[in-house]
Order: sequence, then structure tokens, then C-alpha cells
Amino acid sequence: MSTKLILFDFDGTLVDSEAINILAISQIVSSLGYRGYNFTDTFEKFVGLSKKDLIDIMQKDGITEIEEIIHQFNNLALEIASKELKAIDYVTSTLPKLKIPFCVASNGQRELVKKYMGFVGIDKFFADDRIFTSEEVQNPKPHPDLFLHAAKEMGSVKASDCLVLEDTVIGVTAAHRANIRAIGIIPKKYNEEIYQKKEKALLNAGASKVINKFSELLLYI
Repeated sequence: MSTKLILFDFDGTLVDSEAINILAISQIVSSLGYRGYNFTDTFEKFVGLSKKDLIDIMQKDGITEIEEIIHQFNNLALEIASKELKAIDYVTSTLPKLKIPFCVASNGQRELVKKYMGFVGIDKFFADDRIFTSEEVQNPKPHPDLFLHAAKEMGSVKASDCLVLEDTVIGVTAAHRANIRAIGIIPKKYNEEIYQKKEKALLNAGASKVINKFSELLLYI
């Protein structure tokens, strides 16, 4: 199968940022006195979601200080990330080996994506016109819009010629709905029980395969 374009998710796929983002949300919302926003609950509720969906959920939970939370979130997440953020293992050594075009298609905010890239030194691989975020489409993942938009902007590449690399069910579902082949990635930082649970969820969502090392991507393009 010939691949002409790789579409990378960002948080959890290229950089180990999901825990940082969730920690920031959890700390801010909890500090305002709202219950049900400990780290574990917040992770289950928000991982992989766009800013729009995050806001919708908080509003349904009766949270009113949305603008304040978003402002504080950006500042706190960047503060933590500047000290703790790391690239996913083998990302920096694998990206230079790719012989076909690639880009990022993220449910995150463009501002954070670009700054996170800079923190871990992968910004040199992604020019501005290779970064696409949910802010550019009406419907974020799990809808197919973002992947289809990125493929169009990258040269009107057909869905059948694309490959998505994703770490969440939300992202794999979006790829499946766009008729794009998806490979799931789960870094080997989980115990076997959790790993198998995550692997099963990604396969059930439509992933053709699940890998645990970013460098394994080279075997399937």
C-alpha cells in the first residue's frame, strides 16, 4: 500500500503532553472549588478533546469562569511544559528518516502546538504550513473534518493515499470516518493490563495496527 502523506496527531503521539495538559486543567478548575476534577477524572473526561469540546463539557458541568480557565490553562500548561515536556521516544530520530511528506493534525490549540514543538526541538520539521489544528475546521475530531482539511491543504492528497498515526480512540475514529488508514501508537509506559485495554480500544475504533515504538512507523508506510 503506497502512502503519500502521513498525518500525525500531536499530544501523546509526537510529544508526551497529555498529562501536562490534564494536570493544568485539573489544578485550575479544582482551585475554583468545583468537584469531580481530580487528575484521573479529568483525564478520562478530556483526553484527546478539542478546546471547543472541553468548553462544552465544562459548561454542562455548570462551570461559569470559562474565559478565566482558558487563560490560566495556557499560562500554566506552558509553564509546566517548558520544564517537563519531552518528545515521545524515537520521534526525533525517526522524523528525519521519513521520505514522504508529513504534517500535524491536532485537536489542540495552534499556539500551544507550536510552542510545545519548540520546547522539544521538533519545530524544525514542521513549517507553519505543515501544522493544522481544530481551530481551522467547524467540527474537531472525532469528526473527519480536520484530517480531510489537512490532506487537502497538503496538496489534495486522496484519503486512500494517507496514513494517520494516533494515540486516542477519538483520533482513530476521525481517521476511520475520513476513510484514512490509521495506526495506533501506545508508548510502552503502561503495565500490560492497561496496554492491552488501550490496544483493544484503538483496534475496535478502526486502527489497522497498534505500535509501541514511534520508529516502527517506518515498517508500515
